Amino acid sequence: MSYRTNTVLRMDWPRGLVTAAFVTAAIWLLNGCSGRLVDGHGQAPGFEPVWDKLVVEVAAFDGKQPTGVAVSKKGRVFVTFPWWSDRPNPSVAELMPDGTLQPYPSAYWNQWDGKSGPSALRGFVCAQAAYVDHNDFLWVLDAGNPRNQEGVVTAGPKLFKFNLADNTIEQVYYFDHKRDFTRSSYLSDFRVDSDRSVAYITDSARGTIYVVDLKTRLTHHVLLGDPSTTADAGVIATVGSHEWKDFVGLVPQVNVSGIELSKGGDWLYYHTMSGRRIYRVPTDVLRDPRMTETMRSAAIQDLGPTGSVVDGMWLDGEDNLYMAAIERDAIIVRRPNGAIETFVADPRLKWPDSLAMGPDGYVYFSTSMRHLRPPYRLVDEVKEPYYIMKASPEKVARANVTRQIADEKQAQAAWFAGQAGEAERMAKILADQAEQQRQEAQARADLAKDAEQSAKQSAKAHEQTVEKIEDAAEREKQAADHAEALSKLAQKQATEATAAADKALEAAAIAQRLAAIATEKAEQTKLAQAQANLGAEQAELARREHESAVAEAERAKLAAAEAERLAKSLRDEALKAKALAAAAEQDAKDRMASAEQLRLKALEARGAAALAERIAVDAEYAEITPATGSQPIGVADVPATTE
Repeated sequence: MSYRTNTVLRMDWPRGLVTAAFVTAAIWLLNGCSGRLVDGHGQAPGFEPVWDKLVVEVAAFDGKQPTGVAVSKKGRVFVTFPWWSDRPNPSVAELMPDGTLQPYPSAYWNQWDGKSGPSALRGFVCAQAAYVDHNDFLWVLDAGNPRNQEGVVTAGPKLFKFNLADNTIEQVYYFDHKRDFTRSSYLSDFRVDSDRSVAYITDSARGTIYVVDLKTRLTHHVLLGDPSTTADAGVIATVGSHEWKDFVGLVPQVNVSGIELSKGGDWLYYHTMSGRRIYRVPTDVLRDPRMTETMRSAAIQDLGPTGSVVDGMWLDGEDNLYMAAIERDAIIVRRPNGAIETFVADPRLKWPDSLAMGPDGYVYFSTSMRHLRPPYRLVDEVKEPYYIMKASPEKVARANVTRQIADEKQAQAAWFAGQAGEAERMAKILADQAEQQRQEAQARADLAKDAEQSAKQSAKAHEQTVEKIEDAAEREKQAADHAEALSKLAQKQATEATAAADKALEAAAIAQRLAAIATEKAEQTKLAQAQANLGAEQAELARREHESAVAEAERAKLAAAEAERLAKSLRDEALKAKALAAAAEQDAKDRMASAEQLRLKALEARGAAALAERIAVDAEYAEITPATGSQPIGVADVPATTE
């Protein structure tokens, strides 16, 4: 009796646990099948965004090393090619819709002969950076220091302002490098505050920021030698798989480089290239000549580490600061709360350089691969094109949300699969235990059968010796009865063990069916992913067609507004000219009247003079030959003349 009780306990506990696991897994799987594994956009757990479509290739250049990129309000893209290793041709170009480069503003300005003086005065020497202000004027900074080794060329450093409405040069601001800069200065980046008519330019060689008054054309430097504008000697950047050094093993020390203005122009953001921290300073402190360098340094705000050496920057309208992360082949973004996140990363982003925001909502950026060319390599190791690329913050945000949802769904599906596997494992354990119990029962049944056979033999022997030993026969009969009872008990236990084994096999079959359901759901997930990808491509095509139509309508609207503005301007100019003509006519009449009065006065004076002369002659003659009874004419007798 005690053996049977123990057997029941050994069988029922695993069976209850496995049954509960099966029920739980079945409920979770059914919930997943009913739609909770698909998000609001109909994307299945296995959905992966097409990441290579987030970073869009705008243009690729073979042998042309770009740095600056700027985008106008109408979507025109401009690129600068400085003279670093090879002489560029062109130096400043507009990227046309067909991917070709058109020298800007003309081929004439892109034909510097390599000499200082007049030739540098009328051409790009080392076009470093470009920027489009909020009035849609294009600005280009010429560092005037080719190869950044030979020194600043006379008449080389200058700042251009282009009118994109008619592609004319609005202004050229020339700098006196002997007064404003030094021989080794390298103008790296800049920003223009059009409302205040001020430009801010970084000098990555000297380690200072120049403040240029665009009205007076006067320039002064600020924060020269400040720790925030000076290279951090302890930073050795790792670009690609190598430390950033020149070909003789020296670590470059590049001072303040990247620069950006807040949208109101009240703050200037900046950083050194040999450093991993970002700073900002109020611009009124930089512009005020009464401020000392100590006062300016005290106003600087350290915004913390960036996690990478960075180059160009761009600040959007929501104070998200995008930075070219050189060490991470990525564009990172600093959120208004100070958090640093990866915006996009791509193996093609070898030394991302400058950034700009286009009217299409994309962030544009260039790749210059500076670390693969002299002087940082003994020979040119560039083996792929230079790129102009772009990425949409809105699409990246959507893709990140989708990826997060997909990761959560995949983790949930993996958990379900693990639960199903655990249930199947428990079912197998139960089946093995049932088989073991069945074998034990079979062994007991065999023993009972052997005992029954022995009892029959004993009964037969008892019958043969019944007359001799009746007492022995009676005991044998009792033994036979007892053996028969044991046989029945063993058969009953074997029947129970067989039933338990059947239930275990049935549970194993349920587990197999659940595993088959999970497999089928996985196939449905793959099909949903393929459908989601196809739908995404179709939606992207429709969106592009819509954006193209909207852009065309916007261009027509802007052209009409520009025509209306021009007509109004011409009317105003005509009214001014008419008023000036009327004023000139009245002035001429007044001058003629004044002249007539002067002429009359002159005639009167001439008559008076003649009369006085005649009186004088008469008086002289009277003295010489006095007349009888006459008196000489005195001065008091001269008639008075009116003036």
